Amino acid sequence: MMMRRLSVMTLMIALGLASPRADAQVDVASKTTLGVDEVVTSAVTRHPSIAAAKADKAVAEAEVLSAYGAFDPVWRTRSVFVPIGYYDTKRLDTLVVQPTALGGTNVFAGYRIGAGNFPIYDGKLETLGFGEVRAGVSVPLWRDLTIDSRRAALWSAKIAPRIADAGVAVQKIEVARAASIRYWNWVEAGRTLAIAKELLDLAEKRDAQLAERVTKGDLAAIERQDNQRTILGRKGTVIAVERAYLAAAYELSIFYRDTAGATKTPTEAQVPSSLPEPQAIAVLDVNDVVRKAIAKRPDLLRLVAVQEQIALEGELAANTAKPAIDFQAVVSKDYGAGPGYLRPAEVEFAIVIDIPLLARTANGKLAAANAKTEKVAAQKKLLEDRIAADVKDALAAEAAARARVSLARTELALAKKLADAERDAFALGTSTMLIVNLREQAVAEAAVREVVALADYQRAVAIYRATTATQPGVL
Repeated sequence: MMMRRLSVMTLMIALGLASPRADAQVDVASKTTLGVDEVVTSAVTRHPSIAAAKADKAVAEAEVLSAYGAFDPVWRTRSVFVPIGYYDTKRLDTLVVQPTALGGTNVFAGYRIGAGNFPIYDGKLETLGFGEVRAGVSVPLWRDLTIDSRRAALWSAKIAPRIADAGVAVQKIEVARAASIRYWNWVEAGRTLAIAKELLDLAEKRDAQLAERVTKGDLAAIERQDNQRTILGRKGTVIAVERAYLAAAYELSIFYRDTAGATKTPTEAQVPSSLPEPQAIAVLDVNDVVRKAIAKRPDLLRLVAVQEQIALEGELAANTAKPAIDFQAVVSKDYGAGPGYLRPAEVEFAIVIDIPLLARTANGKLAAANAKTEKVAAQKKLLEDRIAADVKDALAAEAAARARVSLARTELALAKKLADAERDAFALGTSTMLIVNLREQAVAEAAVREVVALADYQRAVAIYRATTATQPGVL
């Protein structure tokens, strides 16, 4: 909408301006000319939104390290001292547990020592003098066999950098699109300002000629007065157009930055002397372009990665609803002085069963994951439809702009002939300044329409490249 408002505004305020049609080629001789590629490169490398998106990737990579932390070994120690009571005991139990990503298996090793008098029912707390060393393993046979909270968190965290990468790419495409549009808005405003200044200069130079004719008596003073009125009106137009140009320059400065990232406001001297000649976008099959855009667009790739994360949520929720059947094996050996029955090594096997009776938490999370899946699928379908519509609209806008350029150039050529003829007639005394001004006004309208059409073409190309993710130097 901003682009369209600028185009309409420049067309309206430029009425009364006239200028010969600019060369069809961009001014490459001027070293000060600012090109769109320079602006886009500056934007995608130094715009703050790109830095913010890259920070999101750093966060995602840090979350991967954090998820690996769930597999860090854990050291647990419990010390018991009973100084008062019938059984005077001292106990120390320390254990190191190492979770693994291998089928949810946990391995552990520990040491314990118990000294003092133990009741018969607590006989297993007693150890030989140097204590007991033990090691074991716990293997899930059903729940947590293929997925558990640790592995799900890690797998989800590993997907997050892909989402962040897609976010950076999306931001680069959007910044490149916005920078390109702001650039062509600025060029359009700059060329319109040039037309306004040239037309004012034309009226001012003509005033000296009219003054000489009035002095000689071969021209009525009212004709010069009409030209002076025109000069005042064109000066006001220059002020208005210059204000529109400055607004466009300030908007462009948000994307045009120096190596330190500070904004740079382009000068009027940097405006190209003309806009590039339109070249039709080569498209053999629009549907093929749409398919390629859908396959390449990073915002769609981001949704695919989000779907993978949601699938993990659903898989984890379904896992939580399963019964837990864990196999455990422990080997222990006491050392030191003490009762003989504690000396033999001991091997212990166990089956631990944990059955959720209602599993409401798991079922609720599973239902939420299914709902999220449907939501993302709908978002993905909408985005695909949006891409298809944007591709077709950009191509239509590009074709319409080229057609308007051709019409504006034909109209401009005819308007110039009429204006030249009217000036000749005025020189012969068969016309008036009012008619001359109207003819020049018609030339100005055609000149501005050509500039707007050329800028619209470039804006359509920028939108097409953003929609199809084919902006050079961005991805």
